[in-house]
Amino acid sequence: MDDILPKLLHFPPHPQLHSAFSESHYDESIRHHIQVVGSLPEKSLLHPLASEESALDVSTAEPQKLRQVLMIYAKVVDPARNTASYIFILIAYINAYNRGNKTISDVELFQKISKFLKSFDGRQIRYLGKEFNKVVDALVQMVVGVRQVSLCAQVLVSCTGSRILFAFYW
Repeated sequence: MDDILPKLLHFPPHPQLHSAFSESHYDESIRHHIQVVGSLPEKSLLHPLASEESALDVSTAEPQKLRQVLMIYAKVVDPARNTASYIFILIAYINAYNRGNKTISDVELFQKISKFLKSFDGRQIRYLGKEFNKVVDALVQMVVGVRQVSLCAQVLVSCTGSRILFAFYW
């Protein structure tokens, strides 16, 4: 976590510096950040604990470890401010869930996805189309799996509404 967390929090810079970015500097900075965070191994995104133990290695008898990991990220990496970093963490958890990791509950994952969709930064998300689609696809798959398609529609409309269109067409 010591070397991963600074990478996750590197972008965007302090709000005062952020507002002083020219469009080209912003573009260059976020593309570099996405390259750095996107190249982090999923396993490293899943173990921000002091030990080298990965959340994927935690047995199903230890769901508290995974919850602790999620709580650390939830307190430190803010989906509204650190959208680019948060989406890669979220995708790592989606992938672990899809591989059958039983310590990740569908309810918790659904809540994390909903929280992200309610708060993502529209400017950052424009650079993350492929990743954003993975998150929305995961949401759709989760609700289709429990035959709650109307729930998916409600989440997408209430969480984002016109924000999705704005993010990609602004």
